[in-house]
Amino acid sequence: MTVSEQPCLVIKNVSKRYRSGRFVLRNINLQVPQGYVCGIVGAPGTGKTTLTRLLGGLIRPTTGEICIFGQNIAQDTPYYRQLVSCVLHDSALYPKFKVKDLLLWLQRLYRHWDEKRCYSLVRGFEIPLNRKVNQLSKEKHNWLSLIIALSARPKLMIVDEPGKELSPAEKREMLKLLAQDVVNHGTTVVFTTSIEDEIREFADYGFRLEAGQLFPCELKKGVGHEAYMQPFAMERMVQS
Repeated sequence: MTVSEQPCLVIKNVSKRYRSGRFVLRNINLQVPQGYVCGIVGAPGTGKTTLTRLLGGLIRPTTGEICIFGQNIAQDTPYYRQLVSCVLHDSALYPKFKVKDLLLWLQRLYRHWDEKRCYSLVRGFEIPLNRKVNQLSKEKHNWLSLIIALSARPKLMIVDEPGKELSPAEKREMLKLLAQDVVNHGTTVVFTTSIEDEIREFADYGFRLEAGQLFPCELKKGVGHEAYMQPFAMERMVQS
């Protein structure tokens, strides 16, 4: 079976229990095909960030496994790092680096780094290259995190509450950028949110995280990442 024939992401019987003995996630199972958007909605404290940290390889599941194109991420970290980008809203992003130095370092780290797109987005969102990362506003930090993730040209993007610190208009722009990557490059996106309308408008597959388990969400017909790119979809969101 080739990479293109496999599901991009497979989560098999994943549970996460912390030292206190409390289970945050219980027996999570999920498959996401390549080139689609999967949204997971949940109230604060339901385990959304824990799930994104698991998918990002930052923590390990207590039980179960997470596979990217058939490879268990716990067993093949270098392979995984080139395929996956994570955008976590509490990411530190090497705070003492100047932005320009961080981007140069990341360019050497990622084999498929898209330098042209990176600096186009940096200019478009007016990210100051000579400023240290920890001197950026929350808004600029959010955009820089997304720019880095997109520039790495991943097969899978994990985004924890995209645009949490942004205005509604800026958040829509961020979601539109993600949708463009799905349409233009076949990227798979898994994102979490506490706003159910974002799942219904943007996702091809939607789930609710509740009591540590995933439950399917009913989505609107004709909506999803491709419809989100169309002007009428954007107008509908503005008017709602």
